[in-house]
Amino acid sequence: MNVFFKKNNEIDDYLIGPIPHQTSISYTYSGGATLSSTFTITATVAGLINPLSNYADITLQIWVPHSYSSDIVLTLTSPSSTKIYITNGRGSSYSNVFDGTLFTDSAANSVATYNFKANGVVSPLQPESPFSTFRGKNPNGVWTIYFQDTFTYEDNGKINKVVLTIQGFLSFKKKKKKKKKKKKKNQMVNRWVFDWKSLWIRSLCCNWVNNL
Repeated sequence: MNVFFKKNNEIDDYLIGPIPHQTSISYTYSGGATLSSTFTITATVAGLINPLSNYADITLQIWVPHSYSSDIVLTLTSPSSTKIYITNGRGSSYSNVFDGTLFTDSAANSVATYNFKANGVVSPLQPESPFSTFRGKNPNGVWTIYFQDTFTYEDNGKINKVVLTIQGFLSFKKKKKKKKKKKKKNQMVNRWVFDWKSLWIRSLCCNWVNNL
């Protein structure tokens, strides 16, 4: 039996027993399709913790050779219909810029601002919009990876491989321990002295009354 103490959509205080949900998943497409106009890849995800925590990490790596890289438009849409642009007309006139590119929020350079200077793969890169946009949303369902070639009259690309990885880390809250109040030694001594003084005074009063 798994026992969860849940508060504000976070695992709170304790997690007992095996984790009943996956915390990460990876989907790979390796069909080698020709990108002549548009091409859609769908990945069905199930079993991830809902919603994605604030520590979740999503990456997308693509192997898409193209003789004119800026022809490529690529978007990623979540099961909740949230869409972000991965690349939108980037790479200038250079070829094969995205033939192995890892898109990740942790990259030093963004695809939107990178100064492409030559043919050949550039990796890693931040996407046009951050993957962190998907945090706090339900990751389970159908993810859509959509490619478009905006100029197909003279050249085409090829979608050799695509890898979508979702790491939906658990987030924990530490249980605050209540500090026990310790009675000061001086307070205990004072109380002991006070009790003995009270008994002594009572004794004197009784003796005085008896002597009347």
